[in-house]
Amino acid sequence: MSIVGLLLLGKVLEPLWGAKELLKFIFIVNLSTSACVFVTTIVLYYITQEETYLYTPVSGFYGVLSGLLVGIKQILPDQELNLFVLKISAKWIPSIVAFTSVVVSFFVKESISYLPIILFGIYMSWIYLRYFQRSLEVGLKGDPSDEFSFSSFFPVFLRYCFSQVILL
Repeated sequence: MSIVGLLLLGKVLEPLWGAKELLKFIFIVNLSTSACVFVTTIVLYYITQEETYLYTPVSGFYGVLSGLLVGIKQILPDQELNLFVLKISAKWIPSIVAFTSVVVSFFVKESISYLPIILFGIYMSWIYLRYFQRSLEVGLKGDPSDEFSFSSFFPVFLRYCFSQVILL
């Protein structure tokens, strides 16, 4: 599944970013996601003293795959994707993946080990694309557009709720 996902998503991003930038993105997102998951498991162990956090295998390529979805959100936000019978805008795919992963982890015990990888993959790729990726056309680092802000991952009604909570 990881190879198929990489081929499908990489086929969209590689012509726009170039092979070198795509490889750099995969390396940075995979390394930063793995580091965050490692730190999270160590912190959870020290808080709970449950050894299952130390021995549960938490690794995989799902962080990079979810990160590639964020790249597609950045480049093709208004592209309509046909997923079976649904037409979904590409800008909502990372959010749908994150929400679905959280919901599934409540019901399927084995899937909870993939949850931090997916969520950190989305977040780390957003940080890299938002602040560090060099754009050759403009000569700037990152993507400061409002369409790619972190709040753009949430539906409008949740953005309003979060802004009200922050103001309190």
